[in-house]
Amino acid sequence: ATNTVSIAGSPGASITVSTGSGNDTITGSDQADNVTAGAGTDNITTDSATVASADADNVTTGTGTDTVNIFSVAGSSANADLISDFSPGTGGDILSFDLSLLETDGAIDVGEVIDFSELFDGSSVADSDAASIQEIAVAAGATVVAANVNMIAIIGTVATTDALETLLEAGGGAPLTINAAGGDVTSSFPVIYSDATNGFVAVCFAETETANDTTFEATDLVCRNVARLSGNAAITAAEFVAANFDFVP
Repeated sequence: ATNTVSIAGSPGASITVSTGSGNDTITGSDQADNVTAGAGTDNITTDSATVASADADNVTTGTGTDTVNIFSVAGSSANADLISDFSPGTGGDILSFDLSLLETDGAIDVGEVIDFSELFDGSSVADSDAASIQEIAVAAGATVVAANVNMIAIIGTVATTDALETLLEAGGGAPLTINAAGGDVTSSFPVIYSDATNGFVAVCFAETETANDTTFEATDLVCRNVARLSGNAAITAAEFVAANFDFVP
């Protein structure tokens, strides 16, 4: 069966919903929801479609190819959803980035408007673009970002978002070499990484542009987690593929 489930709750309430087999569409509330999807191809949205509605929800995807939609973290990594049972790789689950909301003022960081960009040439990511992931080791040294890349996967462990910022900036263990336009203020890109306990998907963006050149200088970047992937203690080569991510309008 195909079911549509919408969750509504009172302020401060925690709501739990579980679905069975079938292709379900689940839309969460403005509160901290606990969503368990069963078998089937499920589409899960944990927050209502506003920046301020972000909160940390718990999602278990279940079997099947499931999509979890990312809307906003309202400026705080603490609002990133915890996703259990996310299956990467071909035929696996999907994280969907809602460009219209994530690029809205305050969705990723308070008072900031971002623009998902290809770092190779600075062009904006469109909803028709497929994800293009470049893998970089934590001690890779200066790394040239390839053409069309709009996501980075860090092979190795990074303890915090602060450490992730430092890693990718000039002087870090794997500073990115980019097109000068790719380092403009508001330019942003998702990064997959692990802290040796859980995996994370962060959105990093240029909050400042110290110099108009081909690197992010120290303190240029700000990174905010938008999803936590429970139990993924280490990101490995080719673990995540383009089909695990989607950009939607």
